[in-house]
Amino acid sequence: MAIEAKEWVDSYSSQIPDLTVGQMMEDVLWYIENHDWVTPVELERRYGEQGDGGHSLCLGKNMVVWTGMSEKLTTAILQLLEAKAIHSHPGSYLAYIIDGGGLKLPLAKRPPKGGYAKEHWVPLVFRSGPKCTAKGCLGWQRSKGER
Repeated sequence: MAIEAKEWVDSYSSQIPDLTVGQMMEDVLWYIENHDWVTPVELERRYGEQGDGGHSLCLGKNMVVWTGMSEKLTTAILQLLEAKAIHSHPGSYLAYIIDGGGLKLPLAKRPPKGGYAKEHWVPLVFRSGPKCTAKGCLGWQRSKGER
């Protein structure tokens, strides 16, 4: 019998077992389904040392979502996005600050199609499911022609 994801990690515990990418994926999905509007800061904090590292989530050329994440956490998030188990939604930089983080980059207000010449911060939050109907929801990688 598989361990429930919520049993692996107590809220922001430093006493968590070393998770595999698969276990982290299950837990990230469980967390997003049960908390909604989750920032990368929240996820990084949830996994403590297992969430910290030198990897970043980026949307495109110089459009940074979050930095300082572990390869394991970044891989888990990207695989969940790719599988359409979760999607990204435009978020507020204030949500990141409330969750205990922020980037010292200019905010991306209207990202150009080709990206920026210099790095900009694109604050996104994660929600469960392939996409939502909330106004302004971008989804992670929308197919051409899909609305």
